[in-house]
Amino acid sequence: MNKRTFLKNAASISLGIGIMPNLLATDKSITRKIGLQLYTVRDLMAADPRGTLAQIAQIGYTEIETSGYSQGKLYGMDPVEFNKIITDLGMRIISGHIYIDQFENDWDRVLHMANTLDQQYMVLPYLLPDQRTGLDVYHRMISLLNKRGEEARKSGKVVAYHNHDFEFDKIDNITPLELLLNETDPELVQFELDLYWVTRSGNAPLDLFKKFSKRFTLWHVKDMNDQRDFTEVGNGTIDFSLIFDNFKLSGMKHFFIEQDQSVNPIESIRTSFKNVQSYI
Repeated sequence: MNKRTFLKNAASISLGIGIMPNLLATDKSITRKIGLQLYTVRDLMAADPRGTLAQIAQIGYTEIETSGYSQGKLYGMDPVEFNKIITDLGMRIISGHIYIDQFENDWDRVLHMANTLDQQYMVLPYLLPDQRTGLDVYHRMISLLNKRGEEARKSGKVVAYHNHDFEFDKIDNITPLELLLNETDPELVQFELDLYWVTRSGNAPLDLFKKFSKRFTLWHVKDMNDQRDFTEVGNGTIDFSLIFDNFKLSGMKHFFIEQDQSVNPIESIRTSFKNVQSYI
């Protein structure tokens, strides 16, 4: 019997005869920690951030990862104002995506924002094609991540790197993602594993968990359909049961549902929220 089945059975027994309340509470506490990457609803956030966040909270999400930082503001708002909207809705900002130029040239403001929000993670989310031209680029990223990780640690913050599929394309017989994992300091730098992009690259998340255990503090949980396009979590082909059953091996502390493309983002995140509960 796997962990998920055990918890469900324990919860049923508790409801039926009044025992095992701690197990039931544990199951509910995990459910309350379902997070959302706001990139999924980026167009809605641009048009109506307050209304969009209210809908997200109504669905049941309680943890947020942002993707709208620019020049000291989040989605055009002062961090204090934005954080009040989030906290008033019963949610918390855990993490935020910070692009390479911001890591390099706007770091003091980024750290100030993170301290204002009590945001723990700053994640480097993507390198443009002209920013990943060879191994020398990744060596520069390693130095930058280690440096910013050391600076972030002084404030109790954590730096992380988010993958796509291109980090699995070998350069001079070296896999960039493995280079990053091997050469960044595990005390200073963690990783946000995007389960869709790992799978699309032809690799298996569980293999990475085994080879680099405890390095994947954050996950992006998104699914892939038969055509390898984005779809709601639980509606595609990725084996989330196996992945979640091994979350301790990975070191995962927070996960964020994300769907890069959707016809109706609110309905998509509602479906994903409902379906992911069968895995946790």
